[in-house]
Amino acid sequence: MILQASKRLRKFFNKDITDQMIWQEIIKDGNLSNIHQLRTLSADAARALISHEKRMQLLSLGISELQPEVAAELVKYKGEKLFLNCVNSISPDTAKVIAQFSGIKLMLNGIATISITILGKLAGYRGTLHMDSVERIDIPQEEIRRAETVFNHLEFARLSLSALQKPSETLLKAFSRFKGHLEL
Repeated sequence: MILQASKRLRKFFNKDITDQMIWQEIIKDGNLSNIHQLRTLSADAARALISHEKRMQLLSLGISELQPEVAAELVKYKGEKLFLNCVNSISPDTAKVIAQFSGIKLMLNGIATISITILGKLAGYRGTLHMDSVERIDIPQEEIRRAETVFNHLEFARLSLSALQKPSETLLKAFSRFKGHLEL
């Protein structure tokens, strides 16, 4: 039984295909058949992907890095949900861009640690933000007051942090400033 599953999976993964080849398939042909193997995304491929894809959940399948110029293309997606669950970290510039997504649900479930700076850059997003892999939110001693200000200005309707491990008293105090629905 396991052998049969292994044969089926091998059919879906081709070690000889590169991200560049997949991008070309998306850009030139609108072919999404190998998107499950994609590890990075170019701005051109993101633009083409949005024009061909109805459910951006496909982006959960392996894209671990997200550059600001790619994020700028992805936020143009007019659908309700944008799933970027394999992205494992984002820069402040990328966070600021991705916060412009106008859909109702943004999933960034691959990020394990987030800083107050990044959270502050995401503040303008108004929908539900899922960051269910975040185990820690870093708040340096010198940024305690800033953390409370950041949580006071978050515009998320809902913030889900279900993997958060042992929040500090400082973090809990900052959480009390959040006006939306908080899931821990």
